Amino acid sequence: MTPLEIETAARRMYNSVGNSFYSRDEIMDYIYFAQQALIDEANMLLEGIFSTTTVADQQEYDFPTNIHSIKRITYDGKKLERIDFHEDDAYTLFNSDTTDSGTPLYYFVWDRTISLRPIPDSAVTLKVYGYKSPQEVTELSTLDVPAEHHYALVDYVVRELTAKDQNWPAHDRFSNRWLTNVERVKRKIQATKRKDRFAHVKNEEALGLYTFGEL
Repeated sequence: MTPLEIETAARRMYNSVGNSFYSRDEIMDYIYFAQQALIDEANMLLEGIFSTTTVADQQEYDFPTNIHSIKRITYDGKKLERIDFHEDDAYTLFNSDTTDSGTPLYYFVWDRTISLRPIPDSAVTLKVYGYKSPQEVTELSTLDVPAEHHYALVDYVVRELTAKDQNWPAHDRFSNRWLTNVERVKRKIQATKRKDRFAHVKNEEALGLYTFGEL
């Protein structure tokens, strides 16, 4: 569904088509809040891949604009290992200002900045695989939440309309519908993660001991 279709569905459900008491901008905000609520309450992870090109002798790179956490980084297609400050100290022999360059093997993160170690010595593709936040919603937006969960966005918007209208019986009903939706989305996400695999914890250190389909 598009944002306008969600607005129309919510207005119809609450019998408020054409009611100027609820502005379009207001409803677009509710749709944005609904997406964020699914991330927070249903543990929905919006996946994204962001690419940039490294610069020779440049160590630090900004987080992609709307990413909130990193899952994986590759340099020229090769996975970098994440390290902390203690490990960086060990690598640099406690000289964090070193300008030693080469092919990066590691990265660390501080203040939404990605630092590579060693410092890159050439211009290649740096890919950041991460989880992103929903973008601001307008009439022309493509929603970040998958279409299969848009029904939940409609119920969230109606819940907010009832609150503004101080229609508390209806608000309680749609609040309960929202909670049911959150649980349904959680189950769907878990089922998707397990699809075609048995559920178990992976041990990265033991990757070499298994055939990949067994992990």
